[in-house]
Amino acid sequence: METKHINDEHLIAFVAQELDEGEAQAVYDHLAVCSDCSALVGSFKSIRKLVGDDHMLEPPMLEPPLSTIERAYAIFHQHRTNAPPKPTWISLFRLFIVS
Repeated sequence: METKHINDEHLIAFVAQELDEGEAQAVYDHLAVCSDCSALVGSFKSIRKLVGDDHMLEPPMLEPPLSTIERAYAIFHQHRTNAPPKPTWISLFRLFIVS
């Protein structure tokens, strides 16, 4: 009797423990009779061990689109030009001497 194999995505989800209890049990049952899928699960476990846990991986650094940078610059530049100038130490000094 030929066994229908489980697709790779489902086996990867099994290794990552992302399946619910019923799905995981179905995979366990299948692995007991299918050496091909069992070997794949072993490979996926080895890869996961090499890569480590997901929280150990840093997300790739993404460069924001130029339009986003230009928009942010326009917003922050506008706020800076509308803000009152910050007092300098000399203007504070003059304020205290004059008063």
